[in-house]
Formats: sequence, C-alpha cells, structure tokens
Amino acid sequence: MNSRLPDNNLKALWQQARSNNQCVVMWSIPKTDKIQFIVHGIKETRLKENQEKYFSGFVISPFFNSNGQDIQFLTADYRVEFNFDGSIISQEGEMPLHRDELVVENFEQYFESKEDFVARVNKAIELIRTGTLQKIVLSRQKQFFLEPDFSPSDFFLFLCKKHPTAFVAAAYIPENNSIWIGASPELLISIDKDGVLKSTSLAATKKVCDPNEIVNWGTKDLDEHRFVSEFIRCRLGEHVKQLESFGPHTVMAGNVWHLQTRFESKLSNAKSVDLMAIVSSLHPSSALCGLPQDIALKYIIENEPYKRNLYTGYWGPFNMKGESNLYANIRCMQIFNNGETILYAGCGITADSSAELEWLETEDKCHTLIQALQMYSYI
Repeated sequence: MNSRLPDNNLKALWQQARSNNQCVVMWSIPKTDKIQFIVHGIKETRLKENQEKYFSGFVISPFFNSNGQDIQFLTADYRVEFNFDGSIISQEGEMPLHRDELVVENFEQYFESKEDFVARVNKAIELIRTGTLQKIVLSRQKQFFLEPDFSPSDFFLFLCKKHPTAFVAAAYIPENNSIWIGASPELLISIDKDGVLKSTSLAATKKVCDPNEIVNWGTKDLDEHRFVSEFIRCRLGEHVKQLESFGPHTVMAGNVWHLQTRFESKLSNAKSVDLMAIVSSLHPSSALCGLPQDIALKYIIENEPYKRNLYTGYWGPFNMKGESNLYANIRCMQIFNNGETILYAGCGITADSSAELEWLETEDKCHTLIQALQMYSYI
C-alpha cells in the first residue's frame, strides 16, 4: 500500500492512540527517511523468563533494572511505516480499542542549583582520586514548561530532519503518564539482516564552536573515551569470536563534539545469538554509569538526588524484519500533561575533571533539545 496521507496523519494517529490510553511509539533509524509507528494493545508489556528471543517489537529499558523485570516489550499490534513526505509505505493490524486507566508511577524530581551540582561533582572527583573509581557519570534535571500548542508528533518529525544521524524516538506509556522524546547519537547494539553486530563507544565531549574546526582532545577526554572503549571491547569479547574496532574519530552530535569508536563483528549464526544477554552485559556501560560498573552503579543509586527512570536506559526496535537497533536513551526529555518538561543530561567524571566544566557540559547537552524547541517556538 502506498497511499498519500494528509500532513497531520501521523499526528492524528498519535492522538488517537493516546486518547485510547494505549502505549504508542514512533522512531526513525539514523540515516534513513523512514518513520515507524506502532501501537501496543492491552497485553502485558513484561515478558516471561526466556521469552525475549521470540519477541518482535520495541524495547524500552530503564537505567536501573535490578530484577530484570522492568524492561517493557511493546508489540506492533498496529503498525504503520511512513516516508518523511507523509506517504504510507505499509501498514498492518488495526488500532487497538480504548483501555481503562492504569496505576500511574510517581516520578522523582530534583532541580539542583549550579553550586549544588558542582559540589556533587567535586565529591565524586575526590572519591576517584582515592582509587575507588576510575570514572563515574553524574546527571542532572533541568525543568521548563512548553507552550500549550506543543505537538509531540510535529516535534518528532522536526528532530528527524534536524538530526538525521541520530536515533529519534517518541514514546507514550500510560503507566508513566508522560511522553519521552529523544535524539540519541549512541548506539548500544545492533544486528542487521546480514548478521553484522555493531556497537559504539561514545565518550568525551566538547562544544561545537565551528563545524569546520579541528578538535584537540585533552588527557581527560582521551582517558574517558579509553575507559568506555575498553569496557565495551571486553564485554563484547565475551560473546563474539572476532571483533573489529574503528576509531576513535571525532563526530558531531547536535551542538557538541564526541569521540567515537565503532565495533563490528560478523556473526556466523546470528539467530543463535542471545542478544538480550549481550545487552545485559553491556548495560549500563561506562559511558552511562562508570567504572568499575558495580561500584559506580551503587554510588549513583545512593548519591544521585533523583531516580533516572528511562534516562540512560535504552530503547529501540528488536527483531523487527530481521534487525535489532537499540540505542542509549540520552539527549532526551520527559513531558507531562501540564506541559512541564524535564531535560536530562550527564557528564563523565574522571580524576582530571573540572566541576565547573562538567556543569557547562550538561548545559551544552541540554541545549541540543532546547535549541530545537526554540526553533519550533515551543518555549
């Protein structure tokens, strides 16, 4: 089927799914001009043990998943594939019917001052210098309010076109009573139709002053990136026999530069690979948590003044049309019904970190979405 749709068709489908109180997700894979839109019906979003290998749909995981039961698996009970020009490529199923209201989660919020964040970073630097940690990723929330005419679907389309190399996604989960929208440059793991497994190490950040500038990376940045790359190389090496790496290279993501190293492995039998087992060994990576992983994770849970929830978790299509693409949920925001919006941003702390510069880094990362919202006159 390839019929022309009105420009507001994606918006209309999104609004219909939300009014029906259904789980709805739309996303676009980097460097494509296709949009996937799915609605999950009334079925449970958690799978029984060892059922992941048979699942096809969209996966959403929080940052912290201690018991393995917090990952949501959304099936494509209704699916539409769009071109960016608004035409339908294909569609399957029917829009699920309305479902009853559910128990809504409460979200922790903590909007700390610059002084408080800097003090928290300095405390972490002192701990790192004792040798307890090599690196830790600390994060913060930033609050603002959207204009009443804000359209999640319109803004999603805008992000797709503005950030073609990012994984752009928007999800409404009734139990969360909020919408999450993100434009992530960080691939956690993917497997394509040819059985090629890929992952990326994305760490070290500098503000873009000129798109044509030559970026000089300091010792702190190189160490931060090396920690993440070695962690990923080690964890992937436990699951694949041959692993190639490419980089590090300097890449632009919105208004910041990053160092990126790509990892690839050609699998001899991709169908026999337990992808979720690999994901479990990678997540949370040292790009999102720190090193050693267990100590850093414990420190974040005990000392970060709010619960991250989906921020620095991962999300993406899983086993759809023979491919899986899971991305770290960074450069994201959470939108509530009253227009209240929370931006999330983090920074990798090492022994050579400057707390003042780490604060500025979180501001620069927040600016990626703030700038897009300002361009669309939503704030």
